[in-house]
Amino acid sequence: MTLKETMSAMSFEPVDHLTADQQFKLLAIRNQQIIRESSYSSHIIEDSEHLRWVERLKSDPSILFYAVLFQAEIVGGVGLRNINTTEQSAEWSFYVSKEAHGKGIGLALGVGALDLFFQTLCLKTIIGEALMDNPASLAYHEKLGFKRMSMQQHLVQPGNHIADIAVFRLEQDVWSLRRRDLLRVN
Repeated sequence: MTLKETMSAMSFEPVDHLTADQQFKLLAIRNQQIIRESSYSSHIIEDSEHLRWVERLKSDPSILFYAVLFQAEIVGGVGLRNINTTEQSAEWSFYVSKEAHGKGIGLALGVGALDLFFQTLCLKTIIGEALMDNPASLAYHEKLGFKRMSMQQHLVQPGNHIADIAVFRLEQDVWSLRRRDLLRVN
């Protein structure tokens, strides 16, 4: 499938609009080892912790999270935190199930989510972070047009070890140009 075809088979559903079964399907994906290993917190998220997070989504305007559906099946999630309406900025995070890897779904997720954030939510800046020992995530951010801004350290759980992270930034005007190039090539 081309990028456009993959995107047309994709949708984004707010997590708090999902059924309980769909919410737990999203949790099962988030708890996959491949996703936990590339996160700041690699513990298995229990049902009660997940349900508290879903409740927080309903009441905290500084966070949004969407289930990503491909051909009506949940394949991952993408969201924003630290949404600043004054500066029109937020930090994003995302994940794709291990079953969806290598099918172009990750790229389509990125393009679709960034379109949603920049066009529908009218943000001007998206910040991303990637663990330095995750070359796939580093390359993904760069492919989408993010520019590496700085290096930081972050406490990673469990184990309480400090990990190096790259901090990325993507501006709306840069995204418009990069999006056009991605859709032309893919």
